[in-house]
Amino acid sequence: MKNKKEISSKKWGVSAIAIFFFLIVCMAIITCIADPYFHYHAPLEGMSYRLYEQRYINDGISRHFEYDTVITGNSLSENFKPSQVDELFDCHSIKLPYSGAGYKELWSSLDRTLSYNPTVERVFVIADTEDMIREKDYQRYSEHPEYLYDDKLWNDASYWWNKDVFYRGTLYNILMTLSGKESTTMDEYSVKDGETGADVVLPLIGDIPDKEDAPSWGYSLSDENKVMENINENIIRVVNKHPEVEFHLIYPPPSIARWGKYYIWGDQYHRIESCRTATEILLEPDNVYLYSFQDEFDLVCDLDNYHDTIHYTDEVAEYMLENVAAGQKRITKDNYLEYFEKISDFYLQYDYQSLRIQE
Repeated sequence: MKNKKEISSKKWGVSAIAIFFFLIVCMAIITCIADPYFHYHAPLEGMSYRLYEQRYINDGISRHFEYDTVITGNSLSENFKPSQVDELFDCHSIKLPYSGAGYKELWSSLDRTLSYNPTVERVFVIADTEDMIREKDYQRYSEHPEYLYDDKLWNDASYWWNKDVFYRGTLYNILMTLSGKESTTMDEYSVKDGETGADVVLPLIGDIPDKEDAPSWGYSLSDENKVMENINENIIRVVNKHPEVEFHLIYPPPSIARWGKYYIWGDQYHRIESCRTATEILLEPDNVYLYSFQDEFDLVCDLDNYHDTIHYTDEVAEYMLENVAAGQKRITKDNYLEYFEKISDFYLQYDYQSLRIQE
């Protein structure tokens, strides 16, 4: 016969295992109900949510929020406010920023969003022109939470029993709710803030060479083909797949300090010509509308508008939307050659040594 000590030890082991399984089942149930990344359902009424991890939460927003308009792009889209879009365009919009995204990730995500919601009428894409010169398959981030991007239940174990999801998502949202803290609004989601001005921006440029020492490289046929592949296989593919959607692409304005870096790298001409190639392709579909603010030279040269060499303030984002709503800054087949002549004359002739003096 087993002694009492052995029986007690066995009961304790069974109890510990039972408690462990009970806790992990509770963990999964709580995560599914709270659903911090909206994988299964829209936000629950009365519960507070923190919106902050873009590649975890954006797909859930796409699946389960109500909207007819989308604002998306890389980090240059973060300061755009859906409330302003709603007011200007009489719509119901969501913001889906993907910091650091190239065209492949951005447009694949947008394609998925449009497949979730066939009632979308309009999309605003902040089309960073720096991504035009990248390879068509460029992706800055190779690891994504793929279990959140599909409908396979079996791989959702990575969501149910994920320490980071539970502590930084599920528990955080529960504590927000209990403390009475409001959910992050779409306007607040991923907003970039901080100091601006020449003192902040100019030290980021680096050493500015004299004109005779500055490098310079051209724009070859292979460069042109790379741009064409990038635009056609990422953007045009999605545009043609959704002919019922209006795609409003906005070229945002890099600061003159960023153009100073292009000068240091010797590729101002290359970047202008790559944008010209992309523009000629994007002007063909009837459901694409192009706008550019790179010829807003007063804005570009005022570094009080920038947090760094490329990221602008929310006032600049508001200004761009106001112009788009008013039908201003549109690039068309009739004016695009004049537009590129204008920006070429300015950026290729600019005295970048004056930035060194300012610094």
